[in-house]
Amino acid sequence: MSNLDNLLFTPTVREKSGCHVTALSDQVDYISSTSGGSVPTDLTKGDVLVYTQRGSLGVEFYFGGLRQEVEPLDEGRRFPFIAGTEYRLLTSPGSRLVQFQLNPEDPLRYEKSTDGKMGSAPQRDKNNGRTIVNITPRVRAFTVHDLDNIRLGDNYHETTPQLFFVEDGKTHCKLENPKNGQKVEYTIEAGQFVVVPHSIAYLLIPDPHACFLGILGADFNPGDLRTHRINL
Repeated sequence: MSNLDNLLFTPTVREKSGCHVTALSDQVDYISSTSGGSVPTDLTKGDVLVYTQRGSLGVEFYFGGLRQEVEPLDEGRRFPFIAGTEYRLLTSPGSRLVQFQLNPEDPLRYEKSTDGKMGSAPQRDKNNGRTIVNITPRVRAFTVHDLDNIRLGDNYHETTPQLFFVEDGKTHCKLENPKNGQKVEYTIEAGQFVVVPHSIAYLLIPDPHACFLGILGADFNPGDLRTHRINL
């Protein structure tokens, strides 16, 4: 058995309050709702950043236990909720959101709206048949359009592990150890993720219309990215 075996996982999905909750790491939860409901309150504690990937959220704010107002958090926007704020998140049918635990020094804790709407729209890169949304420096959302044989990756992080979680469709993943040439291939189906260890190069070839998340480890170092092309 090599150190590239057994890196494909099917995480446990917890159903509560009309939501399906998938813990992708100790800091990132993926939440989907089929019929609408409220996000479990045990997930809305501490400093968290919420990104509405699909659909919209209703946000109920409270003061002294009394509801003060309801504001919409529209699709494609993120908002930081700071510890001590009383609120409840209401999902709409078919909505999806990503929730990220913020560190005390994270500048996203202080992000403000610039257009009068709740939250802000993170940077979006659309070209070469795919759209990438930088939800945070460590969490990105990928959407592939109707093109075949798109290559994503051909690189590795020297010190940072990462994972790729497929929401829709499927994605083919090739891993290679640049030091000894060892290779392995995985097919990541919807609801599964693959873990890419540090110093291991990866290549993703998603099917048309696939959607997936890329999540870097907590020790993410932006300067440790290296190029390594993987031959098909």
